[in-house]
Amino acid sequence: MTATRCAECGYDWAGRPEDAVATIGAFPGSVARRLNERGSSQLRTRPAAEVWSPLEYIAHTGDAIDWYAGRVNRVLTEDRPALDPFDWDAHTAGQHYHDRTLGEVLDRVTRSCARFTAMLADSPRRARSTASPA
Repeated sequence: MTATRCAECGYDWAGRPEDAVATIGAFPGSVARRLNERGSSQLRTRPAAEVWSPLEYIAHTGDAIDWYAGRVNRVLTEDRPALDPFDWDAHTAGQHYHDRTLGEVLDRVTRSCARFTAMLADSPRRARSTASPA
């Protein structure tokens, strides 16, 4: 049996699309509340050398949301899009997530989630408008 829930973040790949949209929409407020409760040193402290700090994880999440939004957009708007693999390790190596402020990170995540949920809300209309006539 294939696992459908991510062990790290709890995301359920077998869940309903509208639940995913609601989760993405609620994410910025939820994460802002949790991060604002921590001190700056807690936000930037890595629990182990190979484990990112909370700030780094949230900064990376903003990148990931944009990346997934781009792929979903291509699926909705292109006929047979080529969805090439992406090297996240290479990408994140140069992002300097640890140098960003909490405000920058939260603004980025908020904008990314808003764009993605708006695109998903509009996706039924876009999919119909780009569908080939029968």
